[in-house]
Amino acid sequence: MNIRIRRLAAQDAEAAAAVTQLMARVFEHGEGSSAERMQTLLRDARFWLFAAFAGDAPVGGLCAHVLPLTSQHGAELFIYDIAVATDVQRRGIGRQLMQAALAAAAEAGLVATFVPAEGDDAQALAFYRGMGGDEQAVSMFSF
Repeated sequence: MNIRIRRLAAQDAEAAAAVTQLMARVFEHGEGSSAERMQTLLRDARFWLFAAFAGDAPVGGLCAHVLPLTSQHGAELFIYDIAVATDVQRRGIGRQLMQAALAAAAEAGLVATFVPAEGDDAQALAFYRGMGGDEQAVSMFSF
């Protein structure tokens, strides 16, 4: 399978909407975003969306946010979501998405990249460990 990875921009709003809808199906949560909403988000340089395509069809996506630091000059990349269509998982597509995001973060001069993973999500934990991620014991609170 020939996979093409690219970072989407405002002119890719329709494709971006399809990617978010794919991600919602994979996560079995939500419905994704409209093209109008995606166009607004993609105009913001702090919002990054990478897509994996097999031909013209999206088969994966990675959503990230650039967070400015206050304790020092610079910013970090927070990877919020990464998903690959269930019928093409375990073929390296997630790895390619992560590599694209990490390369873009390095090119942009970001000081770090981080991604949360739930402690009981064995598949995600194994994936991030396999990517060489530095696991940290932290607690995250939601309100």
